[in-house]
Amino acid sequence: MEIGSKITCVDQEEFTIIKSMNEAGGQGTLWLVEDHNKNQYAFKKLKKDKKFIQKKGNIDKIINENIHQIVENKGKKDNIKFMLPLKRTKMLQDDTIGYIMHLANGKSINSILTIPDVITNIPLETKLKILRQVVLSVDILHSIGYCYADISWGNFMYDFSKETLYVVDCDNIASQSDIRNNKANFVSGTGFFVAPEVAFDGKTIDLNTEHYSLAVFIFRFLLNNLISSPYHGYILHREMEGVMPQSTFDIADMINEFGLPSDWCVFVFDENNPVNSIRRLIDDYYLKQANKGQSIKDRIKELEQCISLWNIIPIEIKNLLIETFSNLRNPRRPSTIQWNIAIQQALSKDNININIKQNNDTILSKINNEVVDIKDNIEIKTKPVRKPFVGQGEIFPTNPQPKKKYKKFEGGKND
Repeated sequence: MEIGSKITCVDQEEFTIIKSMNEAGGQGTLWLVEDHNKNQYAFKKLKKDKKFIQKKGNIDKIINENIHQIVENKGKKDNIKFMLPLKRTKMLQDDTIGYIMHLANGKSINSILTIPDVITNIPLETKLKILRQVVLSVDILHSIGYCYADISWGNFMYDFSKETLYVVDCDNIASQSDIRNNKANFVSGTGFFVAPEVAFDGKTIDLNTEHYSLAVFIFRFLLNNLISSPYHGYILHREMEGVMPQSTFDIADMINEFGLPSDWCVFVFDENNPVNSIRRLIDDYYLKQANKGQSIKDRIKELEQCISLWNIIPIEIKNLLIETFSNLRNPRRPSTIQWNIAIQQALSKDNININIKQNNDTILSKINNEVVDIKDNIEIKTKPVRKPFVGQGEIFPTNPQPKKKYKKFEGGKND
């Protein structure tokens, strides 16, 4: 796209390209544009891929059914904004399309987690407040029969000064019926937010898989993203033997190709079965690897901090996390309504109810002093679904032999 060039929407309204907002990502490019009154918007130009026709139809459905106004009204009182398509462009010169949406402010959750000293200085009550807004945003979509389809760090932004949550990359949302009928099945998720049944069995996104992704989001956010999944404990680390999977899909590949013992999926904080616990992993580091360098020693400190953070999670929230992750294939995971109730109960406690605004001002000053290069709105990691693995959910082959395609594991966390 050339700066100063015009794009025309289906309703004939024209917008002028002002500047690029970031580089090309997984699904398109993002541009700052202006209408004839100099009002500024974001323009997302989509890449043309095999899902292009489906995505075009889904964007038209979102616009024609006025989904933006419906969810905006529902989210207003809780300071939740959805960056949904407002207008679709006519076909562009390269035979693709794009759409106009409102601009989002603040930083992505991804950048908040990576700016030094920010996530560690966010008090528990502020984290819970942000998480409640994330939960409510997902609940709003579910309440109108839609799924978000890719709950992950990069798809939420937060403005600490206005205490406002922005839900971005909303062209992936689709009605549950369209996803089920394969009319709008665009993405399978990101990293370890992907539900096991999606990666292992080829299941499409639905409310229950979204509940898994949401629980992972809550779990990792409360633990400052110090571990990659609820199952990254002693067993998985031992069986990786120097390799580092990047997503639930990679674990499915490892199971298909090499096998994993069945206790790899025991929740790392399972009080009744410590076989895969973080504490056991720490002990293993001390016994076998603590002499391998500073990175391992730093990792031990992170894992100790992870345990400390788990210990201060309010019991109402901790119980729902345990319920979610104690059964890898939980057919009925805690819902958005249950999460909202639990977080509200936690926030109502005397030891949680402190001045959030004062803490937010401190955090905001730290964020404003950092320059972070984050492709906030457009990067989505997707992988095709796999066939069910042999013995799914029951017995896994043992003694895997890692192959070279996985990155070397140095003891740190990964997404």
